[in-house]
This record gives sequence, structure tokens and C-alpha cells, in this order.
Amino acid sequence: MSLRKYVAALAVAGAAAAAVIVTTTVPAFAIAHGEDAPEGAYPFVAVLSMPKIVRADGTEYSSACSGALIAPKWVVTAGHCAHDGDRTRVSGPPRYPITVTLGRDTLSGSGGTTVEVVDIVQHPGVDVALAELAKPVESIEPLAIRTERPESGDAVRLAGWGSADGVADLTHRPDQLQTAEFVVTRVTDAELFIEATGPHLLTSACAFDSGAPFFTQVDGEPELVATEISGPTCPHSSEETTARADVLTDWISEHVAGTSAPAED
Repeated sequence: MSLRKYVAALAVAGAAAAAVIVTTTVPAFAIAHGEDAPEGAYPFVAVLSMPKIVRADGTEYSSACSGALIAPKWVVTAGHCAHDGDRTRVSGPPRYPITVTLGRDTLSGSGGTTVEVVDIVQHPGVDVALAELAKPVESIEPLAIRTERPESGDAVRLAGWGSADGVADLTHRPDQLQTAEFVVTRVTDAELFIEATGPHLLTSACAFDSGAPFFTQVDGEPELVATEISGPTCPHSSEETTARADVLTDWISEHVAGTSAPAED
């Protein structure tokens, strides 16, 4: 892949929920009333695991988020998924272990790739973060980033590793990667508002879906349209708030270009 194609492929960031960290007390949002993703269909969808988050008082808890591989060493997720023990968004080396697993259809299954997160870059104005991996993931094609402005009525798909019933407990995540269809309802300078079109009236993002990608198919190839960042308590039939990927391309390129870029064709 040429560097130009590589940078363009970075334009697949997102606007939303399930990134590097979602706590057990404040849900991030996952796919309630979704459906099982087809086997091997979305290997670029990441599950971010935080098994030992330490609070200021020394107590610990576990959490998770979702995200998307947008470059061999980079995953985009929700900014609030990367925080310290006081739940303050932070950049730099993670304050506790965070691992990213890609290329797996089930949480209980084997295979895929698991890599440690070594650095976090928070966007200065949008609830989105980039997670740098300890080593490149060469076996999975990164999600390209859509550079065209989205419009109301555009169809998109969400895939994430969140709770299926709105309960912010890791045991409530379905074993299979979940997916559902949505439609863009409103567009602002930095955000997209998105509602589900199926498979159920209450299909919605839920806990641990923060940072999950909304994407579309262009000439048979998936492209990131937005990242999940927030929404009403799920399940619900209202709008999800997501971060537009097309307006983040310069910021993404600034931090990703020049890091483990693939060789020229």
C-alpha cells in the first residue's frame, strides 16, 4: 500500500463509545438488540480490556471499550475510555494495563491478535483518542477513514463488544461480536447523530461499546464514518452521539503518519 493510500486509510476514525476505557459505574454504550456479526467480517473491530483500574482510594475495578484499527500500530476509540483512577481523560502511557484484541469473532475464542497499548493521544476538542500499540498488527487490514462529509440519511453499520442489555457489567457482554444498521439523522461540525434502523426498534449502543466504529462500504471496502461516544441509557430508540471521522483526518495523520507506515507498492 502506498503512503498516500495509507494516510487516506487512516480516515476511519470515529465518533463514539467503547474505546480504551469504560467504567463499570458510568456506561459507555454497547449494542443492545443487535445481531451476531458474520464470521470474519469485521476483523478491524477492537476490544480494549482494562482488567485492573486503580481508583484514588486504592480500590480496583475492571472495564472495557471498543475501537477500530486505523493503522498497523493505532486504534481509534472514545477519549473517555482512556483515563486515570479519578476518571480524568489522560494522554501518554496508560495509567494501568490496557490490551487490544483484534481479529476475533468471540470473546471466549482463540486466535486473533492481542497487543498492549503503550501510549494514548487525546483529541483536544472531541471525545476521541488514539491508542498506540506496542507492535504493528500486520495480519489485519486497517479500516480506512471516509473523507467525504456525511449527510442525513446516510446508512452506516455499527460493530462493537458492548453489553447487550444496558447493564454496565462485563459479564453482560455477549460472547459474539455484535452489529446493527443505523442511519445518520443530523450532522454538526464535529459530530454525527445516528439512529438504528434494525434489527429491533430498541437497537442501540450500550455499555462497553464506547469507541466502536460506525462504518460504510465504499466499492466493497469498509470506511470509518464515526466513532461512538455517548447516548441515552440503553436500550433506547433515540439518537447516538458520535464523532465524525472525516474532520479528524488531519489530526490522525499528524500522529500516525511516519509510524510503521507500510512499504510502497
